[in-house]
Amino acid sequence: IAPFFKVPSYLPEGYSMKCSMSGMPYESYILYHNKDVSDGWMSKMHMLIDDGAIFIHQTDEKNLVGEKFETIGTPEQRIQETYDSVINGNPSLKPQLIRINGMLAYAVDSCSDCGMQTANFTDGVIIQKTATEAKIKFIDKNGVNYFLKAGIPLNELIKVAESLQ
Repeated sequence: IAPFFKVPSYLPEGYSMKCSMSGMPYESYILYHNKDVSDGWMSKMHMLIDDGAIFIHQTDEKNLVGEKFETIGTPEQRIQETYDSVINGNPSLKPQLIRINGMLAYAVDSCSDCGMQTANFTDGVIIQKTATEAKIKFIDKNGVNYFLKAGIPLNELIKVAESLQ
């Protein structure tokens, strides 16, 4: 169904695939966890990630957008743009540019209070910081976009990303 779909050969101890779903034929979603996962997992994704789950979203952008793909920039340009956007809009996330198997990747480590999200309430309360999970985004030479996010440390998530095959 999704010939571009890759799965990791490395997972942290105790983790296994719990659920997967395909947005045929250009998207795939997969969830790994070290705990049981109930039905309706997509609607509970944020809570599962907060609980330590690993979520991998893959999109075959080259085939999804067709001829327009050549006009949206190289994978490295697009990752650099993502990084630049985050560093300008939310430097408290401390985004990083790293390499995953030679490909430029945007990464953020998890932290409890670095995600900048401003919420102004009518009673005058302003919330400005939120927790954020570890994230990695990269695009391979075939136009497949990989987005991983997890409630585990970034160094572990990097191992998972590097093992995708």
